[in-house]
Amino acid sequence: MQGNLPVLYGLKMESTQVLIDVRSSGGTDATHFTLRLDQIRANSYRLSIVRVREDRVKVRDHVVTLALELPEGLNLRNSTFELQNRLVVPSDLLRSDP
Repeated sequence: MQGNLPVLYGLKMESTQVLIDVRSSGGTDATHFTLRLDQIRANSYRLSIVRVREDRVKVRDHVVTLALELPEGLNLRNSTFELQNRLVVPSDLLRSDP
């Protein structure tokens, strides 16, 4: 499973979504990823962003922000998360804002 966990260049949790910054070569969208939550104990989860489809477009690599929906009923205010993906600073990639 670890091989399908892409490097993230940013992550922000909102009330119903997780916003992720990932590398795109031109055709990456939210359907290329799924969010996986494995409960560790009450209100504590391992969070993995899993790539389920590759970006086949070959334009210059850049960073895009995508929104993934959180499961209904998940209370962010009272929960803790352990991110399983690597989180790095995009020093050599440009950002593509929508």
